[in-house]
Amino acid sequence: MSEQDELHPTLQTALHLDGSAESVKQFYADWAENYDKDTLSWDYAAPANAASLLSAAIKTQETSCDTENKHLKILDAGCGTGLLAVVLKQLGYEHIDGFDLSDDMVTIARQRNIYRNLQGNVNINHPVAEERRGKYDCTVSIGVFTPGHVAPESLERLAEMTRTGGIVIVSTRVAYYESENYQTTADKLESIGKIRLINSLKDAAYTTDEKAHYWVYLVTT
Repeated sequence: MSEQDELHPTLQTALHLDGSAESVKQFYADWAENYDKDTLSWDYAAPANAASLLSAAIKTQETSCDTENKHLKILDAGCGTGLLAVVLKQLGYEHIDGFDLSDDMVTIARQRNIYRNLQGNVNINHPVAEERRGKYDCTVSIGVFTPGHVAPESLERLAEMTRTGGIVIVSTRVAYYESENYQTTADKLESIGKIRLINSLKDAAYTTDEKAHYWVYLVTT
């Protein structure tokens, strides 16, 4: 039996979605109620890893983020039920917005009373709404760049939501990174001066079934 065959059935389904908004929405509508319990059982490490990278990035001289945590404007892009916001709040970050494609996941995230603004039915495969452009100091997207969810080109949209001198942090499942041509997309964005990689964490903890790469980019234009 292969490692993939041994996965929890829900995770098996998650990794084999067809990428359409409709299938992703329906899947998370069905999973929302049990999402936190399941991910806890899978030792989901992305929130802690991303928060740690965020704290380190804003203290470097390469970024122009305000080091006073409570003043940072953070976007949790693909927020799910808000697991990242829980960790960010514990670290003192207070200005956190979030959005997700799934209204059902956002309903649960809202119950945490952490986010300042939350919105469902937002698809980062689509062009960025004008009111979101350059709005955030930091944009974090974990658990989103995974098979059957979003295209690598969505990285550009995350950068567009972040102001010049701000940072974008993304997790990519290793399988996604290897199969979806993510690196080529990131390299192209660097070559045209939109982003610059300032830190990364390779083959790091993600869930019990697989590791992930974590990327920290400076938005340069």
